[in-house]
Amino acid sequence: PGSRPLGMTQCSSAEQFSLRALQKYKSGWVAEHETDVSLWPATPLTADKAGSLSAVAFSAVQSLSDDEKLLAVEHVFNKTTLPCAVDTATLRRFILAARTQYNPDVPFHNWSLAVNFVQSLWIFLEGTPQLTKKFTPLEKFALLTCAVCQNLAHPGLQNDYLQSSNSPICELVEKPFLERMHVEIASQLLALKETDIAAGLSADERLRFDTILKQCLLSTDIESNYGDYVIPNLKEAHEKDPAHESPETRLLLCQAITRAVDVSDQAKPFEHCLYWYPKVKEEFFRQGDLVRQAGRAAVPPHHDRNNKEFRWETGVQFFINGWCMDLFGSAAGAFPEMSGYLDMLKETAGNWQKQLEANP
Repeated sequence: PGSRPLGMTQCSSAEQFSLRALQKYKSGWVAEHETDVSLWPATPLTADKAGSLSAVAFSAVQSLSDDEKLLAVEHVFNKTTLPCAVDTATLRRFILAARTQYNPDVPFHNWSLAVNFVQSLWIFLEGTPQLTKKFTPLEKFALLTCAVCQNLAHPGLQNDYLQSSNSPICELVEKPFLERMHVEIASQLLALKETDIAAGLSADERLRFDTILKQCLLSTDIESNYGDYVIPNLKEAHEKDPAHESPETRLLLCQAITRAVDVSDQAKPFEHCLYWYPKVKEEFFRQGDLVRQAGRAAVPPHHDRNNKEFRWETGVQFFINGWCMDLFGSAAGAFPEMSGYLDMLKETAGNWQKQLEANP
């Protein structure tokens, strides 16, 4: 814990945070304050707020305090049928430790986004009763854990930037760098006795749990083959295995849900999108600032805070009408219960067009 991470003076403060997290968990060490259950909120989540978590119109991030966000994550785990008993203290230590591995200075990929992902998954499962029946308790357990860990220690920078800037993060993990980092930290977090929420699984169950968690985390990379294969393979698997019985098909289903969670706010009321919109932009702009400071390359329009001609509203519409519609369309092929989200995506795209027209 006292040694200095690789290249700490050669990168941004956000990257330094990520490097410290990687180094710490590689050494099997966790700070006592990160898992101190005495820090857990004493006041329970109210019944009204707990019940609202499965409502698509309810935003846990905007409506809950910091303490209540911890309680919301715990509530979702406790209300989900899991394949084994999870000790309350262990679950709380896991949630607390995970929270500390999110950089509070990163505008978008932070702990609030993790809470949002947990709620989005809960909406898909609890809010769609027929859908939740299609996943086993083990799969739900892995998916929930993935939602918590999906962006651990994210520096708010993209993989292409990390590679082009020779970030020391790239020396510690393989491609895709960010997703491998999330896998690494999540795996080490679960390897510690104090935070191993999966300790009650059998050996075979643990192997399957670890596989689902790792492959779902890797599938969130949309810039490489780890993410690109999910949509076409899911379509093919659904045709060949309509009962969804093979382990390979079931893994694809888990990855599809994980990917849907990743972009779920575009399929929620437009107010949710407007909340995250400036945070995403600021994170992109900060990367552009670093590119400009380094002087190594031109700043892409969507990363340039000084570019007043680029219209983000157009870019978001392109993202929704292309990638999001394809993803949710493929998921709806396997899960007809999700077809309603396609209408919500169309409505969101229309709202972005209205935003564009209102601010020419």
